[in-house]
Amino acid sequence: MCPVGLLVEDRALPWRRLGVVVLLISTACTSSQTAKPAVDPAAPPPSHTPTEIGNSGAKKSPTPDVKAEVGALDAKTVKKNFEEILRKIEACQETRRKEEGRLDFLAGDLKLEVHIGEDGGVKSAFLPLSTVGDLKLEACALDAARSVRWPRPEGGVTGIASNEFHLPVKGDREATSWSADKVSSTLAGAPLQPCKAGVQGIIELTLYVDTDGKVISAGASRPDPEKLEVASCLVKAVQGLKFPSPGSWPAKVTVPLR
Repeated sequence: MCPVGLLVEDRALPWRRLGVVVLLISTACTSSQTAKPAVDPAAPPPSHTPTEIGNSGAKKSPTPDVKAEVGALDAKTVKKNFEEILRKIEACQETRRKEEGRLDFLAGDLKLEVHIGEDGGVKSAFLPLSTVGDLKLEACALDAARSVRWPRPEGGVTGIASNEFHLPVKGDREATSWSADKVSSTLAGAPLQPCKAGVQGIIELTLYVDTDGKVISAGASRPDPEKLEVASCLVKAVQGLKFPSPGSWPAKVTVPLR
């Protein structure tokens, strides 16, 4: 019998799962042991398959370059990018607290999703979740995602990176927490439906209501990367509304819109 291969396990290296495959070719397995097929002189000569043929004979057809829809991203670079993005978001949070004067309690959660093209450029950045309640802070998060250099996806035409951020209250006191039913009757008369038209997914609308019932600030998630304008449309629609007074301290409320 002619040995064709042997699996050798290197036990001196415990970290190796597999050993080294050594191919053994026996000199005894020569043409003398292998019967040659008889050749029929009357048979027609073999023909090449319809492939590319050059001076060296038949060549294989070129293999198509097939890529998956979603490729892998370098985890270390993605982690570093989101750390930088968080620093920029926190800086914007601090700026907004000072600019507005009445947003010392500005806080909430953000989920940022970024789709990266084959060249490493950002194809889209959006917010599947947002409860910060401030359009400018949300825009800052999206701008931060577009400003960093992303790795090119490997094995696919698009890379997807996402991360959730929690922005705690920096001031001395949180806004009073309201349930959605506190504002549902007022929102029922607002022109929100045109803003939601064609949007895929549930939108979270977050409001800060001042002691006089007026909106201090508002923001919204952007679950559909094709409909980023939904947030600004909703914020504009609620700016002139008059809500019940929360009392001596502003209130915060998040309302899911389907």
